[in-house]
Amino acid sequence: MGISAHYYAYSQDDIEKIKNGGGGELLDEYDMDNFWDAMCKMLTGKNFQEKLKAGDIFSSNEPFSWAIFGRSALNEELSEMISYANVTDVKEVAETLKNVDINALLAKINLKEFASSNTYPDIFGCESEFENIKEKLKEHFAGLLNFYQNAANKGLGVIIVIG
Repeated sequence: MGISAHYYAYSQDDIEKIKNGGGGELLDEYDMDNFWDAMCKMLTGKNFQEKLKAGDIFSSNEPFSWAIFGRSALNEELSEMISYANVTDVKEVAETLKNVDINALLAKINLKEFASSNTYPDIFGCESEFENIKEKLKEHFAGLLNFYQNAANKGLGVIIVIG
């Protein structure tokens, strides 16, 4: 077991209910497993710890960051972080992700730097695994893109649980 990220799409009304302790109807979901920090590093150039030090987990004006962490915290406990992105943010994330050339991005990233910056999960020490890691990042990018595009098309907000 490790720290994984789960993305849940709800109507904006239901997100407001959830923010106030209520419930809502889950309309879509995506499980990025433990690749959320590597995805963040790939898309933004910073992993979670680096973003935390910079103080821009939720203050970032970067849709790539919103894709991974949302825009606002609902709950920050030691065991998990729950955050959300509203409908407008979700549409901007979907549009931004849609314009990424994932193959060009993967060709540019330096997975050795992922290791030296302690990007989670701790799988970046073995160069022989780099092609497999890049393939997993590509798969998760496609899954995240599909999830956000579906949510944007349906006018949904997203709740993110990392823990």
